[in-house]
Amino acid sequence: MLSQSKHSETHISSSGGSASTDRHGARVSGPTVSSDVVTKHEIWLKEEDGNEFSFTLINEDIPIREGQKISLIFCGLKDENDGYRSALVNHSSKKHWLFQNADSLIRLLDLGVKPSALELLITIPFILLTLYEILMFLVGSKGFGLITWSIYLVAFSIYAYYKIIPKSKDHLKDRKNLNKHLETLVQQEYQNYK
Repeated sequence: MLSQSKHSETHISSSGGSASTDRHGARVSGPTVSSDVVTKHEIWLKEEDGNEFSFTLINEDIPIREGQKISLIFCGLKDENDGYRSALVNHSSKKHWLFQNADSLIRLLDLGVKPSALELLITIPFILLTLYEILMFLVGSKGFGLITWSIYLVAFSIYAYYKIIPKSKDHLKDRKNLNKHLETLVQQEYQNYK
């Protein structure tokens, strides 16, 4: 690390407050005042090839000193040059900090479970049919009937059991694996600087 600087910004805001008079006299209510403190920690690093760059931590208190060896771990999609700062490893103090976890990376990288066209093709008519049956029930009219709705419900349930539910379980497994992978990357960084 080459250098660092820390500073805080305080943002103050107020809202409300009023004054009025009536036959009983004047009434005054004070405004509500609130403040928000933001701490910014700018850190300058020098890469092994001599390039220098800085990054800013917001509301993160990470103890580092000039001259310490630090690695940053970025996570991104394969074949893309951009990534999200995910961890900082301080080799001198043998400590690390995670800025991201599986949930935040899944959100940032847009890796969430997305329905396939077939799932939408099956799910949307089920929802529409259900709404139609509820509407027909509310107005006292006969809809498609219980047999048609029951057949569709059974078909949708079978499909959900074999296709949608396993995908959700895989997603949970992927989250665990992503958290483990991030921790593995941190441990590899420790090994790289022994």
